[in-house]
Amino acid sequence: MSEPGTEPFAGTDPRPFLRQPPLPVVSTSAPDSVRLEGVERVLYEVTAALSEIDLGRLPWAPARGGYFRSVLHRDRDLEITVIRWPSGTGSPLHGHGESCGGLRVLCGAVVEDAFLPAPPGSGPYLFERSVFSAGATRLLPVGACHRVRAVGEAWSLHVYAPAPDDAAEVIPHQIRRRLASARRRVRTPSGSAPAGVLS
Repeated sequence: MSEPGTEPFAGTDPRPFLRQPPLPVVSTSAPDSVRLEGVERVLYEVTAALSEIDLGRLPWAPARGGYFRSVLHRDRDLEITVIRWPSGTGSPLHGHGESCGGLRVLCGAVVEDAFLPAPPGSGPYLFERSVFSAGATRLLPVGACHRVRAVGEAWSLHVYAPAPDDAAEVIPHQIRRRLASARRRVRTPSGSAPAGVLS
């Protein structure tokens, strides 16, 4: 954890927020595009509310990859989690099951390797590597897979609708082969593929 008083959004006690977070409605029976709009609204609403609390005082649980998670809200339809990324940590490549989701970087920066469902006729997945700095938002449709790594220390907010059984679902072997194929189709300007995506 950061030194006391250096956490982002150092403010009041987080416990009242955890009891009753301000949640816009996200209908899990809606089409994916409508759910993604709802996820984006939740990201913005909760980011505004987080400016009033001391994130360093949240209850943190270690996760595979060396980062820390704090679940702010979870019910059948929605999960809201803050992640603290110590420098050099990252998630494994993972999916979110039948959930769509989104992340918003609260401070610092993260690199994301994302495999997004492709439009019909262009293969099963499109690969993107992006760097997201504080204030940036990424929305992930159902079926997307990604890996996130910290560039220095970073904090991010994550929203899933509906709440996934596992927010870091392991990618089955047959899908990993399709992801590797999508990665091979992407070349950097020098002509070499981005390194380490599926490691």
